[in-house]
Amino acid sequence: MANDTATVTQTVNSVTVDPPSQSSLTVTSTSGGALTLSESTASLTAVTVSPLSASLTIESNFAPKESPNFTGIPTAPTASAGTNTTQIATTAFVNSAITLENTLAEMDDANFTSLGNNEILQYDTSSSKWLNQTLSEAGIASTSSLSTHTSATNNPHSVTATQVNLGNVTNESKGTMFTTPTFTGQITHSGVILTAGTSIDQVKTSVVSMTVTPTFQDTNITQSGAMPTGTYVMLLHVNDAAGGGSAEAYYSAIINIYGGTTSADDFSSEVDLHRSGGSDNGKMIFIRTRSEADTNNVRIEMAANFTASNTSNYTFKFRRLI
Repeated sequence: MANDTATVTQTVNSVTVDPPSQSSLTVTSTSGGALTLSESTASLTAVTVSPLSASLTIESNFAPKESPNFTGIPTAPTASAGTNTTQIATTAFVNSAITLENTLAEMDDANFTSLGNNEILQYDTSSSKWLNQTLSEAGIASTSSLSTHTSATNNPHSVTATQVNLGNVTNESKGTMFTTPTFTGQITHSGVILTAGTSIDQVKTSVVSMTVTPTFQDTNITQSGAMPTGTYVMLLHVNDAAGGGSAEAYYSAIINIYGGTTSADDFSSEVDLHRSGGSDNGKMIFIRTRSEADTNNVRIEMAANFTASNTSNYTFKFRRLI
């Protein structure tokens, strides 16, 4: 350590050092003067006091100034906070500095403004600083915005039909694309589910309650519900065994219906029927159409080759072909 002193308790005229090259000692007082050691002096120095020719040994525990090697717990003054010099930094100074630097904003390469919840750090190369950014500012989608986007059905990416190889498909909503569509070419399907009605490929069902006799009677099918003019496939289910008729018999035919106003009186045409079933018991049903003057729609009439003993239900189904 620089300029440390050793006190000599004997009055001397001169002090020499053996060997002289290790240090230079001077006496500043003739009675107990201070001896100044060079910091390059070794820790053990022999000093000869003359003219008394007596030897005086001074043990110096001072560390050298250049590359000192301290032992124990050396101390030093603690610099003021913010000191930026070559002064020794004690542990107290370092701890204080660390305590003061306790937020990210105090870092030299960070620039924070208007901090908010759920923000992230993003490095900005133009300013060479870390910035606080919202997800939107950083170009990152949040969970809620992703959910909104993936649930959108308004084509948010403006995908065109051509991009997905549907360039030849007309742009029509799913709510109307199957409403009276117009097909071209050959159509292949795996089956048709028939619906109720009197349009093409629709089925009209009528249940007629009647006590059949050999005399034709109006079924009231066309009078209770108009059927458009056209050609129909007719299926008739008969189970009138309780009245003396057939058990589970089915009749089918191609029948023409006129849906306009008729004027010819008693113009009738019997329908050719094909029948099959469980047992007809020798009993048969007959169907004809008849036009009556000033009546809307041709009538469908039914008769039998026997007189039933009670009333039975007869189920008619008509599928329009053309």
